[in-house]
Amino acid sequence: MCILLTFIDYKHKTAGAGPTIMPTGDIKTDMKTIAEFYKTVTPKHPELAGDVVCDDDF
Repeated sequence: MCILLTFIDYKHKTAGAGPTIMPTGDIKTDMKTIAEFYKTVTPKHPELAGDVVCDDDF
């Protein structure tokens, strides 16, 4: 099952859909791909945004 990445960028007043990600089974690699996509998107409340991380607990 694939994952479609979507976004709302409040700074640029744009929204849309990004790439479709097919999970590889390696969650760290998948999260790195997702984080790379979202790093240029400005959230509605940037002061509340955090980094996309993956703990070793997965």
